[in-house]
Amino acid sequence: MLGGQPVLGYPKPDLVFGSEREVDGTGLKSIFTSEYDVFLMRLTSARKMAGMTQKELAGRLEKPQSFVSKYECRERRLDILEFVMICRILHVDACSIVREMEALLFGGTDSREDTVA
Repeated sequence: MLGGQPVLGYPKPDLVFGSEREVDGTGLKSIFTSEYDVFLMRLTSARKMAGMTQKELAGRLEKPQSFVSKYECRERRLDILEFVMICRILHVDACSIVREMEALLFGGTDSREDTVA
């Protein structure tokens, strides 16, 4: 959010989607939502459908195998650049996954006020 205005017409980022889980009983909230779980399942499924092991994908990313394991096991989040690179290696359309996630979050409707061409 910039200056109180939604970025690219999306809702305020302080909105919480899905149920957040508590971490180790401390009352701290997890950064992973049920929607993020769906996103990771989609990526993990794409890797398996491509016939790649975590080690093979990690090698193509020039990362250790633990990098793939940690995001698949929800120990770390992916940033957008990592996501796009993974999709490219797996021959998956990153935009189609983003559209799937947008439909999940917003019920298949375009909730943005403005669209960017």
